[in-house]
Amino acid sequence: MTGMQVFGDNNNPLQGTADANTDKPQGDIGIAGPLAFWIIMLLAGLALLILFPNGIAYAAGSTSLMLYNIGSYIIYMPGAIIFPLIVALWIGMRTGVNTQSIKKAIDVGVINAVYTSVIYVISIFIIYLIAIYSSVELLKALPTDTFVVYLVIVPVATLLILTPLIGLLRRARSQA
Repeated sequence: MTGMQVFGDNNNPLQGTADANTDKPQGDIGIAGPLAFWIIMLLAGLALLILFPNGIAYAAGSTSLMLYNIGSYIIYMPGAIIFPLIVALWIGMRTGVNTQSIKKAIDVGVINAVYTSVIYVISIFIIYLIAIYSSVELLKALPTDTFVVYLVIVPVATLLILTPLIGLLRRARSQA
């Protein structure tokens, strides 16, 4: 059976590599999946806001009004609170599993939270520029101060606080 890929071996890059002594994964902490999901959902919400702008006269119960409200909901509720919680939980859990000590879990958690926040801020800035230049009506629907608070400050603060905390708790739970 030489040369065959055996199911369950640790050569899979998604599983990481195994430590010979502990059999725990020591791989990379992947942030691409949850961060891509978060940004794609924000882009979907933005697309709904662009396609169904607030300036159109809506009839009560119309499909256009419903899709506009769904776009606003995606941008402000999950975009500001739920998606950052999911990303912080994902990264924190991976950090706690892939580190050897509590101090290392905190350090790696902070580094990953800052890294994710920088990528997110750049992405949200690009999304905001797309929103500004795509529709004059959308500019009225997305005031800059509201956008900054709900889509920059709250998500970044959530990531910076919860990612190291969850990593710390996960590592402490494993060592207890």
